[in-house]
Amino acid sequence: NTNNLTTAGAADHLGIAPATLAYWRSRGSQAVPYLKIGGRVVYRKDDLDTWLSERVFTHTGQIKLKTKKTAPIS
Repeated sequence: NTNNLTTAGAADHLGIAPATLAYWRSRGSQAVPYLKIGGRVVYRKDDLDTWLSERVFTHTGQIKLKTKKTAPIS
């Protein structure tokens, strides 16, 4: 499937090093969506494009607002 990318292909699509993507995946720090098929890690290009589109900002203040965590309501 041409929509499915390896870690190297996904990293190239995102413009980062494959090691960075693997680190983010192992830590869960950036929540990049991926699939596990058998022992293989696969990224869907459509998921990566959606993930990227959710990270478009016009000024640095938006980043803090979007990533700020709120306490759960009791």
